[in-house]
Amino acid sequence: MKQCNFPQGVPNELLEAFLMDNEMESKGNDFFEDAGGHIWHESNIEEEIQNMGILEILDLQKVWNEQKDFFEEQTKWFIENDLKHPLGAMNNE
Repeated sequence: MKQCNFPQGVPNELLEAFLMDNEMESKGNDFFEDAGGHIWHESNIEEEIQNMGILEILDLQKVWNEQKDFFEEQTKWFIENDLKHPLGAMNNE
């Protein structure tokens, strides 16, 4: 399987998608806990993403796009109804 190469580093969108897809929670100082209770450092997650094949990367991009679309739809609804989005959002913080 061909690995992906990110010379500029792993894009934040892929890192965020990996965290969402694996139900990881921030524990501070670049550490994250997965659903099974294992602690990961951000560099380990980036390495995991670097070792993914193109199909796995495309799956992560799909996760990111679905979450981004959902957040944008919710933000639009809050703006249209003159409410503040509980998670904050661009143009509505």
